[in-house]
Amino acid sequence: MASARAAGALLRATRPSLLISRASVVQNRGKAWSIPATRLFTSAGGGGGGDEPSGMTGEWHTVIPRPPQPLPRPGETMETKRARLVFQTRKRGIKENDILMSLFAQKHLHELTMEQLDRFDKLLDQNDWDIFYWVSKTKDCPEEFDNDIMRMLQSLAENKDKKVLHQPDLETYGK
Repeated sequence: MASARAAGALLRATRPSLLISRASVVQNRGKAWSIPATRLFTSAGGGGGGDEPSGMTGEWHTVIPRPPQPLPRPGETMETKRARLVFQTRKRGIKENDILMSLFAQKHLHELTMEQLDRFDKLLDQNDWDIFYWVSKTKDCPEEFDNDIMRMLQSLAENKDKKVLHQPDLETYGK
């Protein structure tokens, strides 16, 4: 909250016709989403009405922050990449992906080539629900992720043995 106030003060100081407030609900395709967003008010000057700041007229614009871009990791060794991917497969955002991705890592990560590790790493940078829908074949997988890694994940998700799946212990990776 302090950083939002500081950003607002900076913007007001550098551009007095711009005010910031926090918004928690954004309309998207007719549905209300509760997400962090910023509302920008651009002033045209003059008297106000409605929800404008007092004495001002203008428009409110909702700005939804972009997700952070993955960090480039030049020169990362296979061992380091595998260790990082093990962690990232266990700490997703939804439990279903925690289970599927960590089981995949336990079974296959130790045998993947650097190119396959790169493809898996790129997949893990995507939205958790998108990954889940692609792996469970609920939605069509985009062409850039329709590869050997996705087929291995989809095969794992089919759970042909009908076992109850759970997240593996860290000591069992690569065994």
